[in-house]
Amino acid sequence: MQHSPTLPVLAGILARYVLENPWPLAGLCLLVGSFLAWKALREGHRPTLNVGAAIVAMGVVVIGLGTSITTSAERAREVVANLVSRAETGDIRGMLDLMTPGCILHYGRPENPGFPRSEWEPSVGLLQGRYEIDQNTVTRLDAEGAGGKAATVELACVTSISISPYPTPSAWWLRVAEQADGSWKIERIAFLRVGKQEATPGIF
Repeated sequence: MQHSPTLPVLAGILARYVLENPWPLAGLCLLVGSFLAWKALREGHRPTLNVGAAIVAMGVVVIGLGTSITTSAERAREVVANLVSRAETGDIRGMLDLMTPGCILHYGRPENPGFPRSEWEPSVGLLQGRYEIDQNTVTRLDAEGAGGKAATVELACVTSISISPYPTPSAWWLRVAEQADGSWKIERIAFLRVGKQEATPGIF
């Protein structure tokens, strides 16, 4: 049985504009519906009043769905936000707890060969020493469902560390997925760029 190619597109639109961020669409529905209802009441035109009421009701439904359902993208975004928060305070154990034992690190692009956790985990500990974070600003934190119980997150930061007074931008890509115990953890990390250069192995 073949599935229509439009179904994934519709599912993506539903997730992005209803479940993950319902407010723009809901606000538009409430605004348009209220205007039509007001206009219909002034003119005594019942069909237009019914249309306005239906559009307002649609806006209320959108708000209800968006606030009651947590998508995979929202869960992934929360995990990465927690990772950043723990990195800022030097909570190494807390950071590592958000990653799976088999978490892979890529440099430059997610498609590049990855390194097992055992090879890069000691570098994370440098956040308590040489690379301790003095100040950090998140400039991008975008998540997108990756099918099933997983999502990818694009993260960008501008960071000042203890050994350098100059803020440095960096960009990251992370894959987060639900685990067998129901928790959501980071399975893959790609260190994309630091400054204007592509990140490479040995950058630490």
